[in-house]
Amino acid sequence: MKEFDIAISEMLTVSSDSIAKDRPFIPNTPREQNAIGIVTYGVLSVTSKDYSFTAEKGDVFLVKSGNIDISRSVTDMVSYVYCDFISPPISTSPETFDLVNHVREPELITNEFRRAERIWASGH
Repeated sequence: MKEFDIAISEMLTVSSDSIAKDRPFIPNTPREQNAIGIVTYGVLSVTSKDYSFTAEKGDVFLVKSGNIDISRSVTDMVSYVYCDFISPPISTSPETFDLVNHVREPELITNEFRRAERIWASGH
C-alpha cells in the first residue's frame, strides 16, 4: 500500500446509507464528486467502467468522480458512512492509489465519520 494525500478543496456532505442485497444503487448520471467512506456493516461492491472493488466491514474506500458507479450489497445488507468532496483529479492506478484499505482500528474511523455526520447535520 502506498502512502497518499488527497487535496480536498471543498467538503460537500457527510451521510450514511444502507443497501439491501436485492436493491443495488444505480445512478442515472456520472458522479460529480469524489467520496471516501467506511463500511460499518456487511460487504459493499462498487463497479464502474474504470474500476471495481469490494469493501468489507471496517474497510475505508474511495469512489472517484466522473463515473456511473453501481453500488451493491454482497451480503443481505450493507451500511456505510461517507463524505462527498471536491478535489483535483485522483489517479486510481494500482501504483499510485488503493481504492480500499483495511484499517487496524475501524471503530476509531467509524466514530470520526459519525461525528462528522452529526456536525454536518447540525448545520456545520
